[in-house]
Amino acid sequence: MIIRAIYTKTGELKYLSHLDMVRLIERAFRRSGLELNYTKGFHPTAKISFSPPVALGIESYCEMMEADVSCEDFSEGNFKEKLNAVLPLGCSIISAAEIKDTENRMSKCIVYSEYEIIFDCLDCDDLVISIYKATDSDSCFVKKTNKSGKEVLTDIKNKIIYLDAYENSEGKAVLRCILDNTQNSILSPAVLMDYLKESCYLKCPNNYRIIKKDVIIK
Repeated sequence: MIIRAIYTKTGELKYLSHLDMVRLIERAFRRSGLELNYTKGFHPTAKISFSPPVALGIESYCEMMEADVSCEDFSEGNFKEKLNAVLPLGCSIISAAEIKDTENRMSKCIVYSEYEIIFDCLDCDDLVISIYKATDSDSCFVKKTNKSGKEVLTDIKNKIIYLDAYENSEGKAVLRCILDNTQNSILSPAVLMDYLKESCYLKCPNNYRIIKKDVIIK
């Protein structure tokens, strides 16, 4: 059966590469006693897939994976208990559910990700002005390098689902954004920040912190 699970990548693990996280989780499955199914052939690999990875240094409370597990009966509590017992600090299973044959797999779903970008030295009013500039624009062009190594202009307007700003309890400005994270249509918060700084008059230092807070699957 296919199990879709949400897990965290926080603390020191935010500096771990995606490949290292994959190895860590596959090792946890082996240690937990939960049996993953494998492909056939000379080089069998575990039937497990992951959502697009966050960049190094970004904490996430909602990474997603789909694992093909060999078991007859699924219990979310049992699944979480077995994996969390062997996963390191900073990585824990938040939720898990069986994906029925009639349901779309992760790669075929529309996926949005919610981020919070926290600034140490930025006036919240300045952030609000930049947000208004972005939301009032008909298009939001950024420079991106294509597979040929050539710089092209790409409109990210339709990948920005939601933008908002507020001041947290520590008096720091926070940008809350919901961005497209669908396969082949991913907008990273770093690219959004580049756009706000280059086209929306946002003047801020680079010492901001990005946290991935939630994932929305449609």
